[in-house]
Amino acid sequence: MKKAVSIIIACYLLCASIFSANALSENEIYQKRTSDLTIQDATITQKISTGLIAITDELLKKYDYNSDGVISILDTTIIQKYAAGIKREIPTEQTEPTATKLELNTYDIILGIGEKFKLSAKCDVGNAKIEFESSSECVSVSNDGIITANSKGTAVITVKANGLSKQCNVSVWNAPTKVNLNYSNMTIGSEEQVTLKEVTDYGTYAHSDNLKWTSDNQNVITITKSNDNVATAKAVGIGEATVKITLYNGIQATCHFNVKLMSDSLTLNAGSNLNLGVGEQYDFNSYVSQNTAAYFRDYSSSDESVLSINKAGGLCTALKTGTVTVFCTLQNGVYATCTVTVMDSPSQISLNKEELNLKVGDVYDLKEHTNSGSWASPNTLIWQSSNNDVIKIMMTADNKCTVKAMSEGTSIITVTTGNGKSASCKISINGSNVKCIDVSTWQGNINFDKLKENGYDYVIIRAGYGRETYQKDDMFEANYRKAKAAGLKIGVYWFSYATYADEGFDEANACLYCLDKKELDMPVYYDLEYAPAIYNMNTSNYTQMAVNFCKSIERAGYKAGIYTSASVWKGYPLQYKVIKNCGYGIWNAEWSEYSSIDCDIWQFSDKYYVNGINGYVDCSYIYNLNIVN
Repeated sequence: MKKAVSIIIACYLLCASIFSANALSENEIYQKRTSDLTIQDATITQKISTGLIAITDELLKKYDYNSDGVISILDTTIIQKYAAGIKREIPTEQTEPTATKLELNTYDIILGIGEKFKLSAKCDVGNAKIEFESSSECVSVSNDGIITANSKGTAVITVKANGLSKQCNVSVWNAPTKVNLNYSNMTIGSEEQVTLKEVTDYGTYAHSDNLKWTSDNQNVITITKSNDNVATAKAVGIGEATVKITLYNGIQATCHFNVKLMSDSLTLNAGSNLNLGVGEQYDFNSYVSQNTAAYFRDYSSSDESVLSINKAGGLCTALKTGTVTVFCTLQNGVYATCTVTVMDSPSQISLNKEELNLKVGDVYDLKEHTNSGSWASPNTLIWQSSNNDVIKIMMTADNKCTVKAMSEGTSIITVTTGNGKSASCKISINGSNVKCIDVSTWQGNINFDKLKENGYDYVIIRAGYGRETYQKDDMFEANYRKAKAAGLKIGVYWFSYATYADEGFDEANACLYCLDKKELDMPVYYDLEYAPAIYNMNTSNYTQMAVNFCKSIERAGYKAGIYTSASVWKGYPLQYKVIKNCGYGIWNAEWSEYSSIDCDIWQFSDKYYVNGINGYVDCSYIYNLNIVN
């Protein structure tokens, strides 16, 4: 009998386990319990589950705690636990947590071929299983999110966790072959900071996370990596240091720093006061004390509506009338100021001369004036000469322009303000005030200092004669040396004995040998006075001989010219137009009241007396100062 009961109980236990698969959870069952359950109720349910007591609707309603439609050993167990006090509260149901948020450290990224990047995912459920997947073979991704750029192209990395998903777009560019920094060599003050930026060659990329910045002397320069492709170099000591950037593939660039003591003073190029007209610009510059440094200067205006200024460069623009203060400040707080007064722009401008007559060599100052209450800054005035060969603008300062007469002719000098107002002066050049002497061994010992004191600034020295190198003028070296020391402008001449065209080459070579690469200010002149050549050579050969000499001289880097008398220039055998058209200098010997031909130099006398030379000397007027270097 007992064996039969055991078999029956075992069958009921098996059924109970099968039915329990579809039963309510223990938590739901406990919610149905009552406060008067006892061990007697557990005994009743046990007898019902083993078939000792027939089940009724009333008993099913009372004891079917798991609502599976039967009374089983499971109901008995629940009642026993409660009746024995083992369970007093409804247990919390254990369920799988549900994720609501998934975040990535980036959603778009560019990498160079061969570069790696750690893609991090953060889920609001701890220990969530995170999966990574790439859409293309050009990019691979490991189980822990390491992205590898394999080849040029694009891919999408999909990240999944607890039913959520996010995507990261990856573009792969070519690997860099070169990298540059925005600075390569800097001298800075000991308290300054510099932002370094890297740029790779076109069409390539290196991610900022993989950039390595180092300093080879952290006692002088420290380096701090920032976001993107920048780093901050800070000067912390005096001396030198080199900052290096290294890309993921080993490509490098450097910036060398020379750190000096930070300047404790500052001055501006404009001084303490400056006037500008509306619409004008001025470029401020600043200077630090000796043996100090300050690379960065911060410019500012006290009223940007009156005067705007470029913060880094110092270029300012006058916008309307008023007075402002311009500040230039260093990183250590040291500053300088300039008071800028902005006046109306000119409506009229005039010059102190409308017409002017000068001689070659004369210098004159033209001055501009604007209408009352207006201002035109000297640095905004544009001075122009219509013919620079006639009038040369030497310099401009304040409101004036210094001009120099260079050759005979006419030139118009025009001044234009920043707002387009202009005035002009017509200058005519006739005659010359520039004298030049030519000397040789026949003048003996010359006192060139006295010549200079008496206003003689130009001298043409005989270097020698003929086609032999030993035919150097006996006084050439001494004359050249003393004239140079006295500050005179020097040219040379070479006396010709040639009677054949090709001998022009030979005599040029002898001349160049004697010159021995000396520096000259004026041309090398071929002295054509030898009568046998003048009377026996035809025009073609004689002119070709002169051209051959000049060509050789010019090939050696000197200017070249011809010296001869007016009769030779005007008649037989030298062709004036050929020499003129070739651009060779023309030196005319004509001892009269004027030169009858157009020339650069007119030798007007062979019996001139000057202080510093014993006896007579040849003297000339220079009519074209453009021949002078």
